[in-house]
Amino acid sequence: KLPERLKMTFAKPFGAAVFVSAVMCATLARADITPEQVWQAYKDYSASMGSVITATESRDGAALVLKDVKSTTSKDGKVVSEVAMGELRLTDKGDGSVDVTLPEKSTWNMTVTPEKGEPIVQAIDLTQSGYVTNVSGTPEDMVAKTTAAEITAATKFVPPKGTPADAPKSVDVAVKLSGLDGQTEIKTDGATRKADGGATAQALSIIVDGKDEKGKAVNADIGVAGLSAKVNFASPLGAEADIGKAIAGGLDLGYAVEASSVTGKISADGPDGKVNVDLSGGAQSTTFALSQKGISSDSNAQDFKVTVAGPMPMPVDLSIAKIGSSFAIPVMKSDTAQPAALKLNIDGLQISDSLWKMFDAEGKLPHDPANILLDLSAQLKPLVDLFDEAQMAEFEKTHKVGDGPTSSPPFEADAAKINALQVKALGADLTGTGDFTFDNSGPAPKPTGKVDL
Repeated sequence: KLPERLKMTFAKPFGAAVFVSAVMCATLARADITPEQVWQAYKDYSASMGSVITATESRDGAALVLKDVKSTTSKDGKVVSEVAMGELRLTDKGDGSVDVTLPEKSTWNMTVTPEKGEPIVQAIDLTQSGYVTNVSGTPEDMVAKTTAAEITAATKFVPPKGTPADAPKSVDVAVKLSGLDGQTEIKTDGATRKADGGATAQALSIIVDGKDEKGKAVNADIGVAGLSAKVNFASPLGAEADIGKAIAGGLDLGYAVEASSVTGKISADGPDGKVNVDLSGGAQSTTFALSQKGISSDSNAQDFKVTVAGPMPMPVDLSIAKIGSSFAIPVMKSDTAQPAALKLNIDGLQISDSLWKMFDAEGKLPHDPANILLDLSAQLKPLVDLFDEAQMAEFEKTHKVGDGPTSSPPFEADAAKINALQVKALGADLTGTGDFTFDNSGPAPKPTGKVDL
């Protein structure tokens, strides 16, 4: 899970740029479109996401040159973020399509103004080789085809004025995408915007370098190869900036991402010394869906291996042949219970002999790979719309647990099942099932049912 600052760092500039650097697929539409129409569509899209885009416009032959491009997002009349993106060129190709290009090197500056404290300033150095997005079709049915040999976005934290020179530095992140090739089709009618597409990339790398708030060093180098992605969404116009309103209005979002392999090295200064982590994995896949029906995800990975070394008696070596997890929960307030599910499956879990010797020095236990399976389902009644900020804030006020900041879950459970439970390890094999219903008439849910182990 990314820290909030990193989510803000990448979400706004790349969310705003997704229209002009779309990386998805579709059938090419035959029609003429002008640079001015592409630019207007870009501004309209940004406005629907809650941002106002401005620029100084000029013509250079067949190109519409946009300088000092700036995206400003406000909330309750106050500016909460601003991204200065520099220059864009939209060039009429003479065949009814428009090429959108960026300088080989540019710096995007992002300023986030929190409710309290000093503004957070982030500089994003953008470097690209061979990047171009070709837009064709009509403003109501545009196709964007993006290719790039390489795109790198490197973030650098700019300390607020008055920050001591010896203060711990923030963590800098560099993300590089190589061999990008993708297309998307975006259709807009009077009520809905729809997109359908996909992309491939030869490699993705993420490099983290810096210090945490206590001045401890944090470094990571993650590499992902053989990437492919598919995305589709339909969203009501005018509601995209508010995820709660978008879902209530019929948002339907889905994506699937696959990779052929993952490698990584992570190091961090701990309280007792430096900790080093080496990891690798084979094929990976993730799917995600969000709509009025609920939110769901399914992730799988093969041949996962991790080694942890540091201030400990011995290194930790762990490998898993296959690992998968999935969940599904309802998100819209309902008077009737809706299906929910949670599943975890670990197949072929192995640890190194050095670890076995810590608790089985004489080797009396079988050291066969372990398997773990937990398959749960439930009937849940959401008490609020989970993505509606106002409803959630009111629920948290009226459902506090004790004097602390936490509140009870925004669900009422009607039933729950353990469809399957298995823990196979140390020569033993534990299996189980369970089935419960809940009486919610009292101050606390009262379960009735049984578990068979």
